[in-house]
Amino acid sequence: MPVNEEQLLDRLYRTAVEPRLWPQVLEQLADAVGGNGIWLSELNAETAEAAAGGAIARLDPAMLQAYIDYYYRVNITAKVDDPSTFLRTWKPHVLTVEDWIEREVLERSEYYNDFMLAQDIHTAMYIRLAMVGGQIATVSIGRPKRTGLFGAEQLATAARLQPHLIRAYNLGREARALRNERDDLADALDRCEAGVFLVNANADIVFANRAAEQLLQAGDGLTAAGRQLSAARSETTRNLHALIKTASDPGKASGGSLAIQRPDAPLPLQVTVTPARSHRSRDLAPAATAFVWVVDLARREPADTRLLRDLFSFSPAEARVAVALLGGASADRAAEDLGLSVFTVRAHIRRLLEKTGVNRQAELMTLLARARPVEPV
Repeated sequence: MPVNEEQLLDRLYRTAVEPRLWPQVLEQLADAVGGNGIWLSELNAETAEAAAGGAIARLDPAMLQAYIDYYYRVNITAKVDDPSTFLRTWKPHVLTVEDWIEREVLERSEYYNDFMLAQDIHTAMYIRLAMVGGQIATVSIGRPKRTGLFGAEQLATAARLQPHLIRAYNLGREARALRNERDDLADALDRCEAGVFLVNANADIVFANRAAEQLLQAGDGLTAAGRQLSAARSETTRNLHALIKTASDPGKASGGSLAIQRPDAPLPLQVTVTPARSHRSRDLAPAATAFVWVVDLARREPADTRLLRDLFSFSPAEARVAVALLGGASADRAAEDLGLSVFTVRAHIRRLLEKTGVNRQAELMTLLARARPVEPV
């Protein structure tokens, strides 16, 4: 049955946003060029190892795993003697295995006898798509011996479809990179100590990290009735929404900060509103116009000893004293908790001051309280 190329191309370009469609596209492509088993692969030009990803159709997944585990080592159809020259002169064109290697050499090889024939593949067509670094993306289409070699008509069909395959593959790579960047950003924000909301100009929440969701679940200071971020007090809500409007206005420079008082906590929530204009925030939540950063001052934990040692070259003992002081202990209490003399603790404090370049213990505490592990965003 003839392949409907218009349907094939429609489905092909949809793979950029729906990569699950690749097996169906590959099946139609194999039919269009008179092939059977088909593999969209990304192989290392020097070793022939397969990268993660790709897609197969009409092939046994166990054979793909066998390739990953072993047969890439003996794949004489993919390895090259001089990878640097090959990569420099590489071009995306259509060729057959006979264009690449003599049939007699191929048929004497372990790769042909134990891997290709095991899948009823006698010959293969290669539609090269892209080269990224040392990885070559190729659609490999197998054909059994009973149907003969690929002919001029099949090669012409492949050449006609190749530009579309290249564009669709590259679009898919770009979309995948954007998805990965979005997921990386969401993951980094989930590890952030602060609650982070991405909101639109009407204060509707379009993204919230884990800490932000916990703040809403606590119901202490912030609410989200109907997805709109609000404060428990109406006056504070008006001020919060005004800051979000300002941050969302392209003509304004920034938002601002406010404190949200809570009856059940000794300290307020510290809220800062900033514009969300970078491409990364738009990738994560396209409708977002502002970030709302929320720090629970009552629950903020002091920096850990390893971080302080890395930042300020504190000794282990000095870092333990610093953490004790950050936890609210006096020199006497720190000495008692750490099993040290007060004299020793005060000596450590003097060295903490020297290493951080501040003159007073209050300044030291302010500096150390701001030392936080930061995830890349």
